[in-house]
Amino acid sequence: MGWGWKPDVNKRRGGSSWVEGWRGVVKMICGCSGLREVGGFASFPEYDDFLKTLKSSDLFFSVEVEKNYSGVGGLEEFWFKCRECGDIWRIVEPDPPFGGMWCKV
Repeated sequence: MGWGWKPDVNKRRGGSSWVEGWRGVVKMICGCSGLREVGGFASFPEYDDFLKTLKSSDLFFSVEVEKNYSGVGGLEEFWFKCRECGDIWRIVEPDPPFGGMWCKV
């Protein structure tokens, strides 16, 4: 490995990747992490399209929102749990100038 080491995908199992890290420790990177970049949306149609994708996805299922992103509510928000790794993700609708949010809970 040494100083020039770069993370590479070593094995593929389903949608998950196995990556060799520092000192040879192997960790799993789930397919949900690469679905979309964490952050906001450029437009309402982009938000709507991604929400439709999540709702029809076999990778995710809907779970109850336990605490709103803003803490006060008012914005449409959904949480989705990954079937592969169990991570929970939130999607929050845009409300300009706030661009919405897609991130892990």
